[in-house]
Amino acid sequence: MKTKTTNPQAAHTSGDWIISRNTDMHGTRQVVMSGPQAIAYVYGTGEINEANARLIAAAPMMFAALKSMVAAMGAHGRPMTTHEEDTVIVAEAAIAAAKGA
Repeated sequence: MKTKTTNPQAAHTSGDWIISRNTDMHGTRQVVMSGPQAIAYVYGTGEINEANARLIAAAPMMFAALKSMVAAMGAHGRPMTTHEEDTVIVAEAAIAAAKGA
């Protein structure tokens, strides 16, 4: 599923994203938080729901790692192998998707 944001220049919420678990009238959920701000709610307690919450919480770190990897791959001063080029293309596509492009 492709989505586009109304403002592709908007940045994500900075800082470490952590997972908090709570129960309310809607049931048990994992809340991905950045400081006091809720980023995402993942309802349910199963392994898949917990894995989804971990993936969401890791998104800022993965985004930064991809940007760093793409920059490093272009700066190493030698031609890239086909595998390296393919890896950079996929990483750039993921970065663009995260930016809403």
